[in-house]
Amino acid sequence: MGTSDRNGLQWETVCVLQQEPAKEVLRLAELRMAASLDLALASDARSAALVGVLAPAIAAAVAAIGAMYAGGYHLWPLPIAIAVVLIGLSVAIVLAIWSLRPADFFVPGLSPTVSIEAGEEVGSIVHAAIWNLSAGLRRNEARLERTAVLFNRALFAAMTSILLAAVLILSAFAWDLNRSFSSAHQGEAPVEEQVPAVETGSSQEPH
Repeated sequence: MGTSDRNGLQWETVCVLQQEPAKEVLRLAELRMAASLDLALASDARSAALVGVLAPAIAAAVAAIGAMYAGGYHLWPLPIAIAVVLIGLSVAIVLAIWSLRPADFFVPGLSPTVSIEAGEEVGSIVHAAIWNLSAGLRRNEARLERTAVLFNRALFAAMTSILLAAVLILSAFAWDLNRSFSSAHQGEAPVEEQVPAVETGSSQEPH
């Protein structure tokens, strides 16, 4: 057995614990391990919910692009906006699914064989369990952090694409409105002012 686990806990520090304090440390470590498992389940549920939202949104974006081209609607920013949403949501759903991949998560407890070997080697199964939980907690927390990073990146990709698409759509409507207003203004006939004619002939005075 090494001198320290992945969390930097020294084995000598564990060994000097008396039985009662060691049992309390073990109890608290098991509570923290149970909490980490609950967090892992909540993280998976959150990612699965995001996938459930993104999948129909991607299908709707594809259908919208097809409907636009089938209907002959070629206002250029709108297909680009939908394509931006489609790309962003596709990246987001890939990241969310990747965060759901199976992971080698540590669970509390020791197998009977390991417990017997640990008891014979170190003279205390409680000390071995503390050592084991310390390394397992470190590993679980690292995996939870990686899952959170993937989920946050998925949200960033989805929200960024939606915001960019909103800007493009607003630009499209503004451009279309401006074009319609310009066409209507150019179609109006100019009104010519009627200027009364001025007679320039000379008048004869009576003699």
